[in-house]
Amino acid sequence: MAQVPPFYCLQQLVYHTNDQCPQAQDIPLTNQLAGTGEKVACLCCHHLNKAQQKKKVGYNVLRRFTSWKNRLT
Repeated sequence: MAQVPPFYCLQQLVYHTNDQCPQAQDIPLTNQLAGTGEKVACLCCHHLNKAQQKKKVGYNVLRRFTSWKNRLT
């Protein structure tokens, strides 16, 4: 999947925003609480979100270039 609304659990010091994060996947659904819980953001989630945004941007640039190139031929 990808980026999700922030959630946390009482046993961890961070909140999560990506469902691909290994720490986030270890939290049972029954222990997930909505929001940030006034905790710091998970660095793993942050890096995963950035990587997914870069992939999306790269895809859009390639798609625009391909459509522009097709207009010339």
